[in-house]
Amino acid sequence: MRVVFDQAAELDRGLWSVRLRPTDAKRLEGAPLIHGSRSVVLAQSAEFTNGSLTAEMEALRSLVVGTSDRALVILSSLHDYEQGAAAAGAPDKPFDAIKFPGDADFLHEVGKLPVEAASAGRQLLELVRRKDPGSMKRGSRRNFSNSPDNFWYAVVQPSRGNLSITVRGRPEFFQPSTLELKVDRPGYTRFYLSKQTEVAEAFRIVSASRRRR
Repeated sequence: MRVVFDQAAELDRGLWSVRLRPTDAKRLEGAPLIHGSRSVVLAQSAEFTNGSLTAEMEALRSLVVGTSDRALVILSSLHDYEQGAAAAGAPDKPFDAIKFPGDADFLHEVGKLPVEAASAGRQLLELVRRKDPGSMKRGSRRNFSNSPDNFWYAVVQPSRGNLSITVRGRPEFFQPSTLELKVDRPGYTRFYLSKQTEVAEAFRIVSASRRRR
């Protein structure tokens, strides 16, 4: 069975914004108990033509069920990543099987947060890695920056129960947003992540920051 998402817009290679009702998102495989402002769907393959995104039902997996009729669809295997792996002579592997240096260290620190904040941090990193196969690099204490392209970095804050995330780009570039966006240093924006309902919006912002390089 083929699923057609209408009102589709390509945000980046392998990333689309589409119209998807929450009731339809719940029908997809893997529909979680995690809820956010917009749904997030993982697609093994998809075709984008004339403002519509088409995929086989069995190729779709729901990561987040939203409360609005807007959703993000993410292609699980990115062409540029696969080409890089082939050039290195690496065998084909599911994305989740790849271990990125530095990410394990980051997730270890994230695990010290309250359960919901830790889950949100892990999910955000997984979504980002599907777009950018880099690695988190530890700085001082619990500060981690993305490497090799430092378009976002995070500070794990167990005492406050959240992640402080800074992205490249001024706050107005990411507006409107359901998160509170603040100026960090010149040309950068800071926000906080502590809830699973904030993951989809946090990922949208981090993904938009990546495109500014």
